[in-house]
Amino acid sequence: MADADSDLKRTKVQTATEELVICDAHMHVWDQLETVSKFNNHILGDCGTYLPQDYRKDLQCPKLRACVHVEAFPTNLVEETRWVDSLKSSEFPLGAIVANANISLQKEGPNSRSMQEEGMDALVDVLKRHKETSTLVRGIRWVLNYEPNWPQVYRNDYFTDPQFRAGYEKLKEYGLSFDLQCNPHQLTDAAAFVKDFPDVPVNLNHIGSLKLEGDEQERERRMNLWREGMKSLAALPHVHCKLSMFAYTLPNWWETDEGKTSIKGIVHEVIDMFGASRCMFASNFPAEDAPCRAELYANFKAMVSDLPTDVQEVLFFRNAERFYRIEFTDPA
Repeated sequence: MADADSDLKRTKVQTATEELVICDAHMHVWDQLETVSKFNNHILGDCGTYLPQDYRKDLQCPKLRACVHVEAFPTNLVEETRWVDSLKSSEFPLGAIVANANISLQKEGPNSRSMQEEGMDALVDVLKRHKETSTLVRGIRWVLNYEPNWPQVYRNDYFTDPQFRAGYEKLKEYGLSFDLQCNPHQLTDAAAFVKDFPDVPVNLNHIGSLKLEGDEQERERRMNLWREGMKSLAALPHVHCKLSMFAYTLPNWWETDEGKTSIKGIVHEVIDMFGASRCMFASNFPAEDAPCRAELYANFKAMVSDLPTDVQEVLFFRNAERFYRIEFTDPA
């Protein structure tokens, strides 16, 4: 009976997504045997190996136009770009790479395994070699989440740091966007910073890393802090937002109607703030919890099924393709 139930559930998921066309705006591959592409997230620990065939198995969406690989805290920054670029195929239609570069120009905390040296010359060298290594490099991510700590950040003064500003300015020179990832209490400062760089497109990762926990009063406090920062970023026309990492926002949200309703409400609130033309769905595979992966896009589709078809299209693929300047061929 259990197998029959699983087969029925899988059939329903596949039916829900068989006509869904997507460009996945945020995903990862890594191989623990590849020293240069190993996932060095010292919070999640050893995540093992996750390759294109694993990704397609999880995706459950046959009409994948393209996907965007986002750096996975590599040790050798440029070698990760080379390795990921080498994986592209008809089954893994890699459309863009968001590479890793330390734009702070400084050695970071002990959890960082980055091989990049300090200073502007080292940053310029990394950016230049990223561009030479793959024509798919479109942007840079240097994760800035602070409190709770993340793999490579131990400070909260980046947005007022002259060295960080100098490094960030180089992104425009190399025609690169910035994938911004920080916590809700940093969003307002982030908005004040990126406002000075309208020519560097920004894509906010994972709806601003909202985390709902604690009692009702604490959740409301967190939501209000998050809303304040999100509105500051949404006021800037060059800032976009990825609708992703909801398992971080609300663990096990996909298991109950209440959880699905909560996440749907947050998704629609973000769309209302930024406008549908600046939002995009993304899987965040395999960092997203394994139990939710197979149904993720079916749940995404349900969240916006009441919106017009053209609006759904921009959320599922057109915005990601436009932001990351993706050239693609339609899947067979």
